[in-house]
Amino acid sequence: NGDGTSDVIVGARLDGNNSLIKSGSAFVFFSSGVFPSITFSDSTSSQSEDITQVTIPVTLSKSSSSTVTVDYAVTSTATGSGVDYTLSSGTLTFSAGTTSQNISFTIVDDGEEENTETITITLSSPTSSIFVTSTISTHTFSINDNDSIPISLVHAAHTRDSSRLAISPYAQVIPNDSYTFIGISHPSLDTAATQIGLVIEAIGMTTTLNNRAGRAAVFTVDAGETHRVFIVNQSHPTINSVNTEFQTAIDKNVHLISTVDTAQFGSIRVTTLDSNPNKSVVVNGKHTFKNLAQLSMWGTIYMESSGSGFAMEFVGDMADSRIVGNLGELKAGGRGAAGGAGSQTMRPGAGIN
Repeated sequence: NGDGTSDVIVGARLDGNNSLIKSGSAFVFFSSGVFPSITFSDSTSSQSEDITQVTIPVTLSKSSSSTVTVDYAVTSTATGSGVDYTLSSGTLTFSAGTTSQNISFTIVDDGEEENTETITITLSSPTSSIFVTSTISTHTFSINDNDSIPISLVHAAHTRDSSRLAISPYAQVIPNDSYTFIGISHPSLDTAATQIGLVIEAIGMTTTLNNRAGRAAVFTVDAGETHRVFIVNQSHPTINSVNTEFQTAIDKNVHLISTVDTAQFGSIRVTTLDSNPNKSVVVNGKHTFKNLAQLSMWGTIYMESSGSGFAMEFVGDMADSRIVGNLGELKAGGRGAAGGAGSQTMRPGAGIN
């Protein structure tokens, strides 16, 4: 009655047992002058997607001599039914004498790159009108994605950073005559990150999807892998996405850039997905990097008409033809004796694929 002393509150359950011909179900609360309530312990919580078991506590403020129930409804920006999580709307039951219970469910670590998703649980319809669900009747749970940020790059980056950039100065595609083939290998150097993401773009060519995304292939090379890129005319009889055998190859580290059915001439530009590939990550005590010097690139312009071809040169990979050495040794006037003061020493090349 609010005087601070303990009161006994007796209520009748509103169920099929309450009738003129049957004895009703009753429950008893021991109170100190306030009505009992059902509430969430907190209004919000969150977990990473890879921590799959979730427990949301719900509290009954006073113990009861009989079973107490409360319904809960689930709404979400995520997808239920086992896609993102397993929880569905239901009823929570407190057995006689208990004052705490949990709503438990499982998060599905789906491997998809996505934004933070939320699950909202709302309490309602507690046992008998004597229950007053408190102000914390809604709990919002956030699923924090543990996958990498979605790749938004669809073409080679505009950069002059040599650690991010590799080029091949010539490529061609001619119907019934020739196409361009490129190979990218990750030789698992001690200095290489285990995964290196990159974009290969055919510069100056008109592709089937004629924009920069249509001229590019975006992929990640894992340690020990080799990826292959074919740049061919769209009506090529065998190297196309309709050919079942080639489609199977596409699923195994093969990429296709299709051009229109006219002669196409251009160049190749390769850039890293990582905007700072020279920032090292220490693995087993060694610094590893995602720059293009960790990868081996090669290619050929294959002349189908004659069964021959010629090799492509790549500048910027692990065995390129960049000028290296001390830039301060470059002097105007040609090549002079190495080492001495005032010499005109040209920096040596790093080799050509």
